[in-house]
Amino acid sequence: RLASNGAGTPSLVAHGVANTARGEVPYVVTEWVDGPTLAAELDLRTAAYPLAEVASLASALRRPFTVAHELGIVHGDVGPSALHLDKREKSPVLRIVDFGVARALARVPAASPYEPRHAAPEVVDSSLGSTGPEADVFALALTFMEALLPRLKRKTGPLAHRKKKSLEGADRPTPKKLGLDLPPKLAEV
Repeated sequence: RLASNGAGTPSLVAHGVANTARGEVPYVVTEWVDGPTLAAELDLRTAAYPLAEVASLASALRRPFTVAHELGIVHGDVGPSALHLDKREKSPVLRIVDFGVARALARVPAASPYEPRHAAPEVVDSSLGSTGPEADVFALALTFMEALLPRLKRKTGPLAHRKKKSLEGADRPTPKKLGLDLPPKLAEV
């Protein structure tokens, strides 16, 4: 449903859970995206991304996530590893992959269904309530705050060791706590 809405996500070719000798194994087959993940790009980059570049990359994701959320689809595992820089265009465009993989992995014992560093508190702890589109927005915000940091801060700062955080203000990662000086309207997001 998502790919047929022209939302800027790779086309889903097939998905499901295969039964193997080792048990159930979830799988998703999508079209090839020619470019690295944002995670790989961040690992190579020592400097912070400029705010204008992050804003451009982020704005390209507004439509795909809006369409997905209007269809009732929550990614559930947004983070730098789920975003690919598609280099087939004149300038790289972020493409979202792995829609629904987190939910499929949750069915398989011992599988990690999400990236804890970028997960919203309710994704990590279901006692906080059900997850919805807000969890994707939370994870995107953390992902883009991470891109605005130089590599040293990405590897050693508060986001590097973020696992399970509560909704308490003292634990919540904010641009100010990360040393980012963002325009007030952007910091509110």
